[in-house]
Amino acid sequence: MNDISFSIIIISHNRFHYLIEAIGSISNQQFLPVEVIIVDDGSSPSIKTLWEEYAPLLATNLLIRFVRTEDIGPSGARNAGAKDAKGQYLVFLDDDDIFLESYLHHSNKLLQACNVDLLVTWFRCFSGQQQWAGKHIPARFAELDHYRKNHGIVGSNIIIKKSSFDTLGGFDESLLGSEDKDLFIRTLTEKMNVKIQEKELILYRVHPNDQASGAYTFHKFQVSGKYLFLLKHQKQMSASTKLHLTAEAGLFRLMGGRSFHTRMLGLIEILSSRPSILINAVKALLYRIKNS
Repeated sequence: MNDISFSIIIISHNRFHYLIEAIGSISNQQFLPVEVIIVDDGSSPSIKTLWEEYAPLLATNLLIRFVRTEDIGPSGARNAGAKDAKGQYLVFLDDDDIFLESYLHHSNKLLQACNVDLLVTWFRCFSGQQQWAGKHIPARFAELDHYRKNHGIVGSNIIIKKSSFDTLGGFDESLLGSEDKDLFIRTLTEKMNVKIQEKELILYRVHPNDQASGAYTFHKFQVSGKYLFLLKHQKQMSASTKLHLTAEAGLFRLMGGRSFHTRMLGLIEILSSRPSILINAVKALLYRIKNS
């Protein structure tokens, strides 16, 4: 049986030091991809400029191509990388995460054995020298409420058949967050074949600010992403899930909004859905004051 051809797509924005680690983890794969596509989403200086300076110091024989976008967010950047990919399957990797050396080897064997549209692999979390188990989406994932909670889908643990990705229209560029969960839900809606690889073959980086209990620091895409996901899928949600996500979206807006208007909208959403979540907001505010 012929081997699977993989195109790895990495999106990056001003994190060249992490990107080098990510590329190193690809170079160390037991089974190599046909290409690595690095999507530079508005970095300054450009990643290609930095790469041309440092590449001679890196021992890699990977075929690397560069695509430039202008801070359009994860969905648009990944789609730009996937557009002209040559591999049968698209492998996505965030610039701060790492593949274990047997990831593509095991994925190749699994995909050879069965016709799979989307493959989701278990991952481990890490920060510095510490590691711990990540979210393990179970094999019986169809029984779960994927609207309410992300059960273990991240930007770096999905492999999707290129033709299936094109059929779905790629990542939804109107979503500025939860785009990976949205893609997973759409594969289920379209009755595509989804399989779980029950091995921890990816290292998902947790940054110190993310670990701090109640830190509530948000990227600009996260603030609107949760709300946009809710708007898109609310008709398919149960009443309790809709209330839950309304409160979460409100908390994101209240704690991460860039304007007074956005923060007040968040407060209204919380009060109308789950006022008790304000306790978490107060804890987060006290944490910020303590550590400012």
